[in-house]
Amino acid sequence: MNENQASEIVTPREPEFSLVLVRASDDPQTHSDEYQAELKIFMQSLKANGIEFRARSVMMESATGGGFNLGEFSILAGSVASLAGLLRMWVKAKYGRKVKLKTKDFSAEAMNAEEIEKLVKLVEKHKKKRDGK
Repeated sequence: MNENQASEIVTPREPEFSLVLVRASDDPQTHSDEYQAELKIFMQSLKANGIEFRARSVMMESATGGGFNLGEFSILAGSVASLAGLLRMWVKAKYGRKVKLKTKDFSAEAMNAEEIEKLVKLVEKHKKKRDGK
């Protein structure tokens, strides 16, 4: 780095909450191509809705590489209302799916649209409390 280049220290942001997409008992295995394709679509939807996240994956050492997404996310920022729509789509796509949300203050899960609405209200209440609003 020369004297004209600025150095920036990036401090990792703490997630607002963690999110786990739980597969239904008759969903394909987590590592299957079919299930990974659904998780990829979900992640693309997060990005398209301006939701910042980190995804948890398993990486395998082998000559051909490999690994897969676990369906576990740290949500860094974004609209909770947009996220609610994506979560509703996830649980509606297959009977038995659910979502789990966890913050420092609470942990909850939902299996249908009504429960997701309750979860969203809890998260919004938590955000307002945390932000002092």
